[in-house]
This record gives sequence, structure tokens and C-alpha cells, in this order.
Amino acid sequence: MAVARGKGATAQEIEKAGQDVLDSNAKTFMGWSSNPYPLTVAEVWAEHHIRLKDCLGLLRQAEKELTGDAASYDDRRARSSAPESVVASTRFRMLIMESAIDRKLADYDAVRIVLERMKVATAAHPDNVRYETMAWHDESGALAEAEGHKPDALAHYQLGTQSDQPKARAQALWTEMGGTADGFASWWKKPEPTKISPVASNPMPWTVKDQPLTALNTHDLSGKTWTIAELKGKKTLINVWATWCEPCRQELPYVQKLYEQTKERNDIQVITISTDEDPGLLDPFLKAGKYTFPVLLAKTLVDDLTAGASIPRNWVVDATGALREEGIGFSAEEWPDRILTRLEAITPLH
Repeated sequence: MAVARGKGATAQEIEKAGQDVLDSNAKTFMGWSSNPYPLTVAEVWAEHHIRLKDCLGLLRQAEKELTGDAASYDDRRARSSAPESVVASTRFRMLIMESAIDRKLADYDAVRIVLERMKVATAAHPDNVRYETMAWHDESGALAEAEGHKPDALAHYQLGTQSDQPKARAQALWTEMGGTADGFASWWKKPEPTKISPVASNPMPWTVKDQPLTALNTHDLSGKTWTIAELKGKKTLINVWATWCEPCRQELPYVQKLYEQTKERNDIQVITISTDEDPGLLDPFLKAGKYTFPVLLAKTLVDDLTAGASIPRNWVVDATGALREEGIGFSAEEWPDRILTRLEAITPLH
């Protein structure tokens, strides 16, 4: 595709160069790559608005080639042995491309579906959550702009990667809406990133806390409001977690088991707090894991109580709403029996 990437190449030359690559790859498989040839061709063609619908088909072909789909490829095409993170990264890049192509085809419903798939992909492989969340904002901004929702587009662009193309689009919209260059320069500064709690790789001994949770005032994903009043009258286990935290991901199936075990009890409840920066990641993650426990959006409360200390952590709260004990890190040996015993044994301070 050298001629295609060179300056001055015509659309016909770009299309022919890409087709030559595809024909060669079909006749003699060129070997596995984290950047499959159909993906490269789709990338170049889409950039030049060439055969956009075919580009979508090439992305499907690249997906099969990326994973070494034995049902679609002959024995020469060995299954990929690449790290899962490499495959996941390429797949996410393909989703970004698919969103852009659907947008160029003015298929905005398809774009919305791709945006949801981007959320699911980020939740499933959260190693690069910050970049992928920003890329999602870039694509959401482009969709909002295409549909004429200019303020929404600006909001997304400002939270995105702030690379040259989104910045140019945002600046054009800002000017179009009557904004000044100085105003844009001030507004465009990226907000300070939210501090991400470190991961507790190893479990630590339980510690006594004995402090009230009077600052609790938030809602969960179902819209229910939670204050200290919802904690009074029941002993409560609060699990603090995030989608990107591997020990948390290991612990959550145990949390779900304990939740199911106690959800009909009148004296005990199990709830969780997510510290994810983007609440949009939670729903697909929870559906994928078949988790049904309550998830509160109370990162500020966690930060205030722990100064951004590591997760996962579990809080044992007595029936007066006081945080009595805290456990940090994941240990399968604790779940569910030891955790439940600890919860049942707690008594009010007074």
C-alpha cells in the first residue's frame, strides 16, 4: 500500500493498490499479524472514501484473520498466539474504524450500536480504560456533530483524546456557535484526570475503623437513592471495586454469591461501590458477569474515607450505619463463610 499512502496518489491508484494486496493475501496467506492486511486496506480506503461498504466487510475478514478462525481459514492460517491484550487492542481499533465508516455512510443507528460495543470491549479488557474511554468520547462527539447536536459534540470532544482532528472539529463548532479563540483555548484544557486507586495485589489483615458513614448520599445504577438511613437496621457488607481492577474482577463472583445467599434476609444486606471514572462502563460489565448486586456511584465517598488507597476493599458496617471493620485485597479463603461470619458477629458501638 505504499503508493496508496504516498502523496498525490489518485483514488483509482489507491483502490488498485488495496485490491492487489487483498488478492495476494487470498492466494498466498502472508502470515498472522496484529495488523491484518484486510484491516490495513480498509483503513486506507476508508480514509479516502473508497468502497466504504466493502470496508465494513474487510473489517469482518480482519476479525477472523486476527483470531485465526479455523472455520474460515485453511490450515496455513495458524491460530493467533498473540497476547490477549494485543488482540483486544486491535479489535478496539477496528471498532473505532467501524464507527467512522458507518458515520460516513450516514448509518447513525449502526454507529450507536458500535458505541455500545466499544463500552463492552473496554469493560471486558480494562487495561487501557483511559484511552478507550477518551476514544469513545471522540466517536460520540463525531456522531453528535453529524446529527446536529452541537453542544453535545463539544462536551464529548473536550473529554476525548484531544488529538488534532477532534480538536479541529471542536474549534470549528466553537467558532460557529459564536465562541472566541481565547475562550476555546481556556475551555479546551483537559480536566485534571480523576485519581485512580491503586490495586491491592495481596490481601491485608482486617482493621478496625469505627467511623460513621454519615456522608453517604448517592444513587445506584437503578436510580435508588442511598443515604445512611438505608444502612440503619441492617448489618451491611460494602464491597469497593472497579472494572479495571483484576483482583476486584476475581472477587466479584464471590460477592454475587454472598448477595444471593443473603438478599432475602432482614438483618443483613450486601451492596457495592464502583470507583470507575466512567459509569457507562458498568452496565455492560455487570451484564457480562451476570451480576445483580446493587452498585452505588460513590467514588467521592471512597476517596474521602481512604485517600485514594487501594482496592478491592470490603467494609463491614453495623446496624447503626457505622463503618466498623475494613479488609483490603482479595482472598478466596475469606469467601463467603468467613465474610458472612464477620458480618453476623458485628455489634453496634453503643
